[in-house]
Amino acid sequence: MPALWQPLYLRLWVLVTFIAAFAILIPILEVLLIISNRDKGLSTAQQRFEYAWKYGPTALLTIITLAWDRVTFQIQILAPWHQMAKSATSASNSILLDYLDMFPPAVIARALKRRSWAPAAALSASLVLQVIVTLSTSLIDLHITEMESLVPIELKTCFNDAASSTEQDSRLAYFTMVGMWGLRFPYPEGTTAQYAYQTLADPLLLGTGVRLNVDSLVATWDCDQAGIRLIDVSTEWQGLDFYIWATFEMRSADCLMTSTTNVWTPAPENFTSHNFVRMFTGSCGDTTTSIRNRTSIVVGRLSYTIDYPDLIEESRPLVSDIKLTNSTQAICVPRYDIRKVNFVHDTTSAEKISPVQDLNPRTLNMIDAWDFLIAQLNVMETGLGIQTEGSIEIGNGSVINFDEFTAHARSSELSQVPYSELTDFSMWLKGIPAYFQKFCAQIAERSLLEPCSEMAMGNQSQIENRLIVSGPICHAMAALLVLCILHCVIITLTLPRNSRMAANPTSILGTAWMAMGATSLLFRLQDQGLGELGEIREQLGTTAYRLSQTSPDILKLVPDRRSSRIRPHFYVRPKRLRRGGKYAIILHPMSRALFFLCLAGEISILEALLRLSQRNNDIGPADLRHYIQYSWTVVPSVFFTAMALIASSIDGATRSLQPFLTMKKGGRFPQTFSLDLLDGSLPRMLFSGLRNRSWPSVFTIIASSVSSVFTIFSGSLYINQYLPITLATTLRANTTFNRSLALGVTNNALGFAWGENTVASSLVLGRNGSFPPFLYKDLAFPSLVLNEGPLMVAKEYNVSNSSALNIVAKVPAVRSKLHCNVYSGEKVRTNLTMNYTIARPERPRIPNPLRIDIDGEGCFVKASDELKASPVMIRTLQEGAKEGEITFGSSSGSVDDKFHNWHGWISGCGLVTYAWGHVTVHANGEHTVNAFALSCNETLETVDTAVHFKSSSLIIDSKQPPVPDEASSRPADLEPWPQRDFPYFRLVQPENLDSSQIFDPSFSHLILSRRAVLPSDLADAAAVEKVAAAIRAQHELVRSIAIDEYHRIDIKDLSLDEAPAGTHVSPRNFLYAANATILPGQLRVVQEIWPTRVLQALLAATLASSLIAWWLMPRTDVIVGSPTNIARKLALTAGGNLFDDILACGLTYEEIERALNSQDRIFTIGWRTPTGSQGKERYGIWALSPGEMEGLKQGDVNKASWIPLKRWRRLGTGMGKTRS
Repeated sequence: MPALWQPLYLRLWVLVTFIAAFAILIPILEVLLIISNRDKGLSTAQQRFEYAWKYGPTALLTIITLAWDRVTFQIQILAPWHQMAKSATSASNSILLDYLDMFPPAVIARALKRRSWAPAAALSASLVLQVIVTLSTSLIDLHITEMESLVPIELKTCFNDAASSTEQDSRLAYFTMVGMWGLRFPYPEGTTAQYAYQTLADPLLLGTGVRLNVDSLVATWDCDQAGIRLIDVSTEWQGLDFYIWATFEMRSADCLMTSTTNVWTPAPENFTSHNFVRMFTGSCGDTTTSIRNRTSIVVGRLSYTIDYPDLIEESRPLVSDIKLTNSTQAICVPRYDIRKVNFVHDTTSAEKISPVQDLNPRTLNMIDAWDFLIAQLNVMETGLGIQTEGSIEIGNGSVINFDEFTAHARSSELSQVPYSELTDFSMWLKGIPAYFQKFCAQIAERSLLEPCSEMAMGNQSQIENRLIVSGPICHAMAALLVLCILHCVIITLTLPRNSRMAANPTSILGTAWMAMGATSLLFRLQDQGLGELGEIREQLGTTAYRLSQTSPDILKLVPDRRSSRIRPHFYVRPKRLRRGGKYAIILHPMSRALFFLCLAGEISILEALLRLSQRNNDIGPADLRHYIQYSWTVVPSVFFTAMALIASSIDGATRSLQPFLTMKKGGRFPQTFSLDLLDGSLPRMLFSGLRNRSWPSVFTIIASSVSSVFTIFSGSLYINQYLPITLATTLRANTTFNRSLALGVTNNALGFAWGENTVASSLVLGRNGSFPPFLYKDLAFPSLVLNEGPLMVAKEYNVSNSSALNIVAKVPAVRSKLHCNVYSGEKVRTNLTMNYTIARPERPRIPNPLRIDIDGEGCFVKASDELKASPVMIRTLQEGAKEGEITFGSSSGSVDDKFHNWHGWISGCGLVTYAWGHVTVHANGEHTVNAFALSCNETLETVDTAVHFKSSSLIIDSKQPPVPDEASSRPADLEPWPQRDFPYFRLVQPENLDSSQIFDPSFSHLILSRRAVLPSDLADAAAVEKVAAAIRAQHELVRSIAIDEYHRIDIKDLSLDEAPAGTHVSPRNFLYAANATILPGQLRVVQEIWPTRVLQALLAATLASSLIAWWLMPRTDVIVGSPTNIARKLALTAGGNLFDDILACGLTYEEIERALNSQDRIFTIGWRTPTGSQGKERYGIWALSPGEMEGLKQGDVNKASWIPLKRWRRLGTGMGKTRS
């Protein structure tokens, strides 16, 4: 029994597999969405599987769609046969029905009209899958996302449990407090207004943040309301100043303390009362242990009576009847804890400290909260020269008086409070503890935190480009997959249970063999080889057709003569109206040319857009708030899907015509009559085409295969990317540098004896801290204000965070230039006098002095003064020491500081002189001295400088330091300021120096600050230039701070006759052009390079393959109508000689295949006159011998000659009777 043919893709297990695949994809999509929402994305763009996530879904769905196309094809091509297998069907619904030759929507409409559910469902599912593939290009997209991961983080500081003092560097902590409230210095690293905390060992990369719990020290005051009683009062005149001495007794629930204070006023007769604010310290009762120590806050008012005695010379008013008329007070206990806090350093470099619940706070073993307060009070009594307002008139005939602690607390915490409200106790109850807390944080950071290496687990956050699953797209795809499942179920339920047939009807042979028993049908069609579809329909009449079981399991097409609607057919004489066929629409030269133009145009458009994207860094804006964002992925995908469908249609039409095109030139049986390039996967059909040398089909298969991956790469062609926004703006200067001293503008705001630069320099050098506003190292810039008008456009881009703003401008800066001579070797003469001491009245003794003379310098000396007889004189070893070594360094810029009071003398050689070196004294009395000197003069100059600012506050970006344009350097004519010759006067001296080191403040900072040189460098002749360079850098930095203090002036106060020092700008127009960059910027659409190149290559390959296929097969007008139409294939076969020859033998399908394969026949198509046709030509398929084919080519053969084998005997008499 011959094997029956059954379509592979219509088997039940295949359809169930598709249903299962669609069903599995739905939860996979939802799980991916859940993972994406949970993990803020599937992966990072730079990770290993980025492209698998981006292209995998589209590639997988494309493969499924291509496989489903085989199901759709087999359902469409077998639909007429299935219809005839069910029942007798008219020609229009059976042999004339061709779903493959219709526009897809028309197929669905026609199938639904005929209630052919399987073709409608299959093609609908195919279209839905195309939509799913298109949507999948937008399923996963790149988004900038902040990610967190748990990692070990190294901390560089720890609280020292062995610490025994809070006094170390308390002076610098005090200056830090003053700098923060007086000079707008930021909080030093590791401190906030409340906490001193552990800091990170390594600086974070840009766009990286951390979140972890660290140890912090936080101080508080626990306060209770108290009563007060004035127990003693006295008055005293000290010159013109009047003092009221008052003793108070304060009592709270658990403490009784007594304190005395004085209330000062220069003119008591001008007021009727004195308000005062005091912070008292004391103990409860008689004990002085720290656990009983208390502080108290008192806000009170003393009223008194003024008596005027007889007007006698130098008489003063008499003050009497002093009473405490109003007072509010509290007694407080200072406390501190070391507890955990949450440290957050976000991706914009902003830091935040927040408390967390800590069940085990602790304190240091040897440090009490009282120690912090004593350190604060002691440093205020050291005479730093920082002055605060002791008394303020508050109106209504009253004045308010502060002690030093409360005066600093007011400057720090209550500076914005109106004078009239300074008697409000509640503000002081908050302000004074807050000031104490802030001061404690600074002391703890300097004295209690020590370098260490400690690991802690924390969350590290980083800005990453994450692959995010789109929720709307995911849900839409899931819904469409459900629709596909429903279509699959419909197909499974409506397809015939048994789809087996006697032969595969896809090939011409299979269709012809299935109709061998339909002699009347063949007779009707034999003259309709080039007949129009209407003519064939008219010729067939109303005859119904069905598949009849002619033998066991053999179903063949026969007319249904039982139908009551059948009518006798009539004979239509064939008309030879044309010599050939017609072009299929998709293969028409105009259609192909348009397709080729689209491919070439898309290559050019991609190139133009890519160059536009590279030139402008983008193509256009993207808005994630609206669904229009998907147009950048969906629209290209739709276009490329359309191109792929056209390429597939050209391929399908070419493959279906391939047998006829080969027969047009003449071909063997496997290449023509039995060739089937439709029913199979693309790789299988490509192999079949190569084997049968069907070159046009081979190249269209290549084009179709290449175009099928268009959509995969089109999804990543355009990506959303944040691009910086750069706008032109201006900076307006509101201060500049005046020729003359600008006293009162920025200097003396703190009431310093010598100026604010003392604090600023101490903080910059001692803390390695940041610079004051509009200062950077040796450069002093005018104070600037950003013109934010042009930046208002940023609101359209949803950029409101000022920290995302970077500004670049060229601004003039004033700087110091130190011109120095270096002296070493023989030019520096030393004289060490051992076992000798210089004794000075009321001054420390100077043992074992070292004198240094500098040849070639006119230094100031005083020969009559033993101390000043040489330019440099310093002490070395301690009195009585016989051996040892010291490293020394001093400058004339530290005059009157403790170095010169305790350790020696250095005079000015030039503007400022530096001397340093090393002394070694051996036990045998021999000694070695290495000494070096630097004598410097100074000029001031203005230089145009490119500056990078951060945020709208115009903070100079230290990561992108200012770059001076040296060619623009010009002199700056500034008057000398009082401190010019003594730049290091009263600079805070670091206290952590070795006992073998004798340094003044300038050299102390030189070896400890960020410009540090090693102490060993000071003894090394090879390091002289290194030390000199560090000295210049430090001096110029200190000078820039002094310039800021003494020469900065408000623009509004600038005389129009005075131009700012060294600038070329009009005083009326202090504007500087700037470029502002907003980060991360606007979300823009960017065209990626490599997907563009891949798509261009694929488009070019498709274009080249299609052009070659067209060149190999330029004319496709071989037949009329669709080559897959059953009636068309039967008409061409019946019009030839095959049914009069091989097909008339009654052989099986396999026997016919073997017979035709073994015969040396050539199959051709065209007009010929069959034997016995009385000169009538028919258009059909002819099987010719090689000789006949050769004669045909030469034009000698007009008729077909063959040997009929039992021409009508086996086919019945129907056709013969008709023809006779």
